[in-house]
Parts: sequence; C-alpha cells; structure tokens
Amino acid sequence: MVGSGRFARTWRKGRLKYNKSGQQEMVGFVLIIAVVVVALMIFLVISIKKGPTETSSLEVDNLLGSVMKYTTKCAVNFEPQYDDVEDLFKSCYKGDQCKNLGKDSCIYLKESLDEILRGVMDPTVESYRLEFYSKEVEGNRDILSFGECKGGKVNSALRVLVLGSNSLGVRLKLCGA
Repeated sequence: MVGSGRFARTWRKGRLKYNKSGQQEMVGFVLIIAVVVVALMIFLVISIKKGPTETSSLEVDNLLGSVMKYTTKCAVNFEPQYDDVEDLFKSCYKGDQCKNLGKDSCIYLKESLDEILRGVMDPTVESYRLEFYSKEVEGNRDILSFGECKGGKVNSALRVLVLGSNSLGVRLKLCGA
C-alpha cells in the first residue's frame, strides 16, 4: 500500500488503483441535493399556479338569497305568474321556455342574472362567476356557468335547490381586491 488515508493507492493484480469511496460519497451528496432542489422547484411552481383561495361569505350568501327571490319577466306557465330566479333555475334544468317572451329559460336566466348582479355589486368586486349544476352520483354536471374570476380574493356562496329527486347547486363567486 502506498500512502495512507482516505485516498490510499493499492496494488491489485499488477495495476495501481485508487480508493474512490470519498469521490462516490461526494457524487451521492450532489445527487441528493439536486433531487431536493428539483422537488422544491416543483412544489413552488404548483403553489404559484394555484389560484386564490376561496372562502365562504355570509354577505355573498345573503346576496345570492336575495337574487333568488327576485321576480323576473319570464312566465313559464302563464301570465301574470312570473317566475322568480329560483324557479327560473328549475325551469332551465327542465328545459322550459318563457312562453310570454318566446325565449329559452336558460338564455333568459343568464341575461337576467348578468343584469341583476352588475346592478347590485359592490365597486370593490372586480368580477364574478356563477355556476349552475346538477349534483349526481358520479359527480356534478354543469348546466349553466358564466363569468370569470380574475385573481384577488374570492368570496363564495352555495345554494342547493331541490327539484323532485334531483339536487341542483348554484354557486356564486365574487372576486376582488
């Protein structure tokens, strides 16, 4: 054996060999650091891509409750029995028409809600999203949704409507600073 210590040289089968255990440890350490850095980068990217957190809000729930009771100009059965927004959601699910207006109830519902929500919203609300869906065993089935939340704080409320054996969900999200 020539020399001493960790990198000692040894003669084996007529050739000079170096003990490389220290170099192998360094390579292993560098690989572990690289894996940890990559994992942290992936976590950071996922965290940044996540949108704003959504919180339930009593104010949004009250707003949604008030909007549901608003009487529209749509009469699905006959005039002067005009549907409120809640009944219009149910009529939209069933595929009914506004007989007095000659319009599909879903189209009229979307137009009415857009007008109502824009008229009552607080100036701090930048945008909103309304989702109307059917709750089914295998998941939710979208019926109607419009609007888009663009960043900022998101406050939301959910109302469940019952139509026979079907459960319908209406979620309102208000997005702002």
